[in-house]
Amino acid sequence: MRGRSCARKAIPVSVFALLSGIALLVGPSSAATGATGVRAEDAICNSMHTLKVPTDESAKATAIMAGTVDMGMYGTMKLAKNPNWKPQAGLDTAGDRYMNSLHWALPLLREGTRPGNKQAAAQTARFVALLHDWVADHPVADRTKWINHPQYAGFRLGTFVCAHRLLTDKSEKAWMAAQIKIDLGVLLAAFTTTGANNTMLNAQLAALAGAYEAGTTSQRAAAVANVAALRSTLMNPDGSDIEGAPGYGAYLGEILVRTAKVLTAYGLSGDADATRTLISRQADFLTQASRPDRRIESIGDGELKTIRTGVYPSTSSANWLATKGAEGTRPSTLYSRWQGGYVFGHSGWRAGNRDGLSSFYSLRTSTQAPLTAHRHLDTTSVTFFSKGVSWIGDPGPYRYDGSALRGFITKRGAHSALVPTGSMTTNAPGVVKYSSSSDLVDKTCVLDTAYQATTGVQLLRCVYYLRSLDALVVQDFVRTTGPAPTGSSAVKQQWVLSPMVTSTAVAGGAQLRLDGVTATGLKRTGSFITTGDASVSPAGSTLGVFGTTYGKKADGTVVTVPLVAKAGGATSSVTTVIAPTDAPLSTQTGTSANGRPTLKVIAGADSQRFVLALTTFPS
Repeated sequence: MRGRSCARKAIPVSVFALLSGIALLVGPSSAATGATGVRAEDAICNSMHTLKVPTDESAKATAIMAGTVDMGMYGTMKLAKNPNWKPQAGLDTAGDRYMNSLHWALPLLREGTRPGNKQAAAQTARFVALLHDWVADHPVADRTKWINHPQYAGFRLGTFVCAHRLLTDKSEKAWMAAQIKIDLGVLLAAFTTTGANNTMLNAQLAALAGAYEAGTTSQRAAAVANVAALRSTLMNPDGSDIEGAPGYGAYLGEILVRTAKVLTAYGLSGDADATRTLISRQADFLTQASRPDRRIESIGDGELKTIRTGVYPSTSSANWLATKGAEGTRPSTLYSRWQGGYVFGHSGWRAGNRDGLSSFYSLRTSTQAPLTAHRHLDTTSVTFFSKGVSWIGDPGPYRYDGSALRGFITKRGAHSALVPTGSMTTNAPGVVKYSSSSDLVDKTCVLDTAYQATTGVQLLRCVYYLRSLDALVVQDFVRTTGPAPTGSSAVKQQWVLSPMVTSTAVAGGAQLRLDGVTATGLKRTGSFITTGDASVSPAGSTLGVFGTTYGKKADGTVVTVPLVAKAGGATSSVTTVIAPTDAPLSTQTGTSANGRPTLKVIAGADSQRFVLALTTFPS
């Protein structure tokens, strides 16, 4: 109910009739028969919001009838008999906004169309009453930008589409059609003013269904054209995501599957095939972005998640990962660079629920474009997962709210990266200056220009993965460019150890012993050495706090190694080595037979020597 008026809102007569059990809005097959049954599936309705609709949502419907709505990771909504549709303490910002999508009420409608459900009439009546209530409380002229945002308006339009398809009462179908036309106009207009991402595809998918249900011929054509246009902008040509968060790439894949199903249902087979091509293109990227524990690394706003079955082709590497090696094609690639600004490295691929022997690392090479809501300013950020332990982690998304933690984790200072003091240019590119891989070593060097214009500081990070030693080597360089800054500008090499890892200083602080625990409770030991002066501190209120599981916080440990950008353009450097071993670590510099600088990493009785890719800033 709108707060500015105490008058009782007008509820349509048909809804009062439903609430009294006098009329049914669904077909006779849904009437109580004294026996349970399987509801009829609607391919279009079922593709509006989820990849696969559960066949039994009776528990959800019962909870909603009792006034409790589980909004998943966004919180729990309390549903009054006469809702006021205002933000609630039990929801985060996204949950408050998803309240206006109305899709959370669909279990009432779907259970109301299931044969043998004795609560069908009451549940359907409550569903219809909620939609009428929301519309009465939200006149079109008063709908805010968030209410009409493509994400929430898209889900809401999908809800009206479902209602229009499943209800049989003519007056209510007509009312739903009228609501479809309103949101359809909003979403078609939004396409020309809002960026292309997974949200917009979801919105145009709903617009396509809305246009075919209650729109004009020109609106149908516009929606189909919009979906087709999105296909060329939703991901990079190599299949990597544009969101700055591989986990959102996985979400996009699920929306693409739903889109293909709706296109097929409306007879648009050519567009459906083109959409499936996009799905196939993405498979290898998400495979490479996944750790040995089968979860996509939590980069940007992507929380740790697994690839879902039923999304990617049965023969794909993504399906191999999703099925733990039971189906699909075992990956063979161990090192890969992606246009989305990523490098991923693997030591190997083993089937099974999780791989407790292999290693994985990631390097963020650029966060320049596009400027999406889910990217973090994390160029030069590194993660390292080995022997079942996330030694160096990513802070994750935490949750969508206005907290200091949420604001902090999107910034450079939250990551295992090169972190200067001062402001940065948020759209400055990272530029890969060297990239190679062999059976012995991966080499990647990225030049980071984000602080050059603002503080006169230039950064270079070279990451090496030593395959025979299973060690990650990171060599960082910093120098001033252009006019020398006043005094010096501090830069720190920052490492954020995950909550499953603790550290103990050994060898006078030059080396750290890392103690980790796998997801199955196995203890692992690692080592960390640096040529700099490392300091260790527990997590604070924001730095070192992980939110890789959405909405939950866990404290890690922060290791910092200072560098100084010296006046006059002099270069400073530091080298750090991390390895999942309890053997003592050390390094030795040297020269190859042809005069090139080398580094030898020694781990107990084992060692590996390699030629450095760069030893100073490239000209």
